[in-house]
Amino acid sequence: MHPAWFSPTAGAVTAEPTVAAGTVYVGDSTGAFHALDETSGASRWTFSVTSPNSCYRDQAHPYSDKHDAGFGSITSSAAFAPDLADAAGHPMLYVGGGGSIFALDAVTGACQWAQDVDPGSPTSAVEVESSPVVDSATNPPRVLVGSDDNSGAGRGVTGLQAFDAATGALLWRYEPERDVTLTPSEFGGSEALTLSCGDGNPNAFCNPSNVPGIGANSTAWADACGDVWSSPSLDTGFVDPAGDNAYQSAGTAATTDPVWFPKQITATGRPARDGLVVFGTGNCGANPDPATTYAHDDYAHTEGVFALDPVTGVRVWNWFEPPNLYNTGSPNEAGAGDTDFGSSAILATVASRDLPAGNTCRSRGSTTNLVIQGGKSGYAYGLCESNGTKAWGVQAAQPGQISPELIGAGGGFIGSPSLGTAKGRPTAFFNAALFLPFADDGVRLPGDGDDAGATCPGPAGLHLPLLPACPDPSLLNDPARLLSLSAVDAATGHLVWRAPSAPSYAATSYSNGVVFAPSTTTFSAAAYDADTGAPVWTFPLGAAAASGTAIAGPSVFVGSGLSQGQAGPSTLPPGNNGVWSFTTGAGAPTAAGVPRP
Repeated sequence: MHPAWFSPTAGAVTAEPTVAAGTVYVGDSTGAFHALDETSGASRWTFSVTSPNSCYRDQAHPYSDKHDAGFGSITSSAAFAPDLADAAGHPMLYVGGGGSIFALDAVTGACQWAQDVDPGSPTSAVEVESSPVVDSATNPPRVLVGSDDNSGAGRGVTGLQAFDAATGALLWRYEPERDVTLTPSEFGGSEALTLSCGDGNPNAFCNPSNVPGIGANSTAWADACGDVWSSPSLDTGFVDPAGDNAYQSAGTAATTDPVWFPKQITATGRPARDGLVVFGTGNCGANPDPATTYAHDDYAHTEGVFALDPVTGVRVWNWFEPPNLYNTGSPNEAGAGDTDFGSSAILATVASRDLPAGNTCRSRGSTTNLVIQGGKSGYAYGLCESNGTKAWGVQAAQPGQISPELIGAGGGFIGSPSLGTAKGRPTAFFNAALFLPFADDGVRLPGDGDDAGATCPGPAGLHLPLLPACPDPSLLNDPARLLSLSAVDAATGHLVWRAPSAPSYAATSYSNGVVFAPSTTTFSAAAYDADTGAPVWTFPLGAAAASGTAIAGPSVFVGSGLSQGQAGPSTLPPGNNGVWSFTTGAGAPTAAGVPRP
């Protein structure tokens, strides 16, 4: 692989580029969204998500998004929809930026519609870091996208939204922390919100009097328990189990609140072929007062995986991460371990005979569908797509925890995994972030009231006082967790290999026996043999890399730069912000604008 071109940008490019119809689409931290020629890198058009725009559906024109984005104004990938067209007959493009979602003409960049996901508080920390997904199998086609408030407790109500892909009307919004689906006919208060828990049938536990503060974007019960950093994953062929969905408890450290009941998906009780949308949620500690999680009857007490019906927005199943050394699942633990499910889930089809014994998955003959999710705790899980129960779990990486007062957890899995094959078997490839030999909050042991005693756990006789971050004794049994790149068998959860690589926030990508895993800390693009983990290619980018790698034919595309906040000068550290294109060939092509490493 040799550099073909480099297109500089004012801000950091942390989103994975989207390549379609000869164009590379990507945004940067300043809010500029770029359409670049795939062959040359020349600009075709740009669109600003932070400038005043007159395409907002429910705000006065012109309207400017001023939400306080935490890691740059655009951090997610765009969704290209070739089967959906605007009035000019051009394909549609859906882009998240700041606290809004934009529908653009993919050819010209003209804005067709836009929606602010928190219009009642236009300068709040609510933002869209989730990449939108287009569901063309529903009527009308819809855009599914998550929202979060960067863990700012009490600032906003967040979750997963579904917008009409053609008009931008909000079809439904699911709030994980309250397990309610809101179905307004228009978003942002243009018309009154109506409450729906399911298909509209009466439900004694789902009405405004039993769910206080249920009004439009109400923060009355917002405890930052519903953040959706991750991008949703969609299975359009899933058949709803028609009322057979159930709450999945995290174990002895969690409770099932009596307010919440399993939802019936269809009014008739018969299965419906509506598909399934899956996403992960952030950690939930209900800071600054942990007791408010239970006091508010919040449904989510820790990070979880949720599966919804994409037509109605109703919960089909959910699963919460079991207690471990880094997250006990208790709201009485300040910071709750900071072990978000911020990376995206991937969907895998595996041979049913290869699943671990005792699994409760519903198989489709000889195959079974799994949802594979990694978290900042360093654990990866395989969940049954049919009902959300756990088929397997493995600690593949080390979390980077130094107490919630400092950085929380900067390790485990932040970038999303990819699905490929290793040694002929379906395999998930994970890239780990910063690793540290500590555990948050003094290594709170699971169970028994979230109490690790008066000293740090460890070898007998050590008896260190209970520190904000105690040494992690489990590393003595598995020091290979400090290696960053992991291949996990998709059916069994067994580690196929671990490979030395520098810590990274970037997602992995798989193609033709090669795993691409850019490195944030060594400022480089890199690729590895999928069967062995052996490095096969690397190239210095001149800036920190947090973008995933997009693959199109013989070329790959990756962004460079890392940002704190929206402004270009806040790039950490300063470097060559922009988009790189690499291609195969006997020698490096002569291309203008490629910086020297």
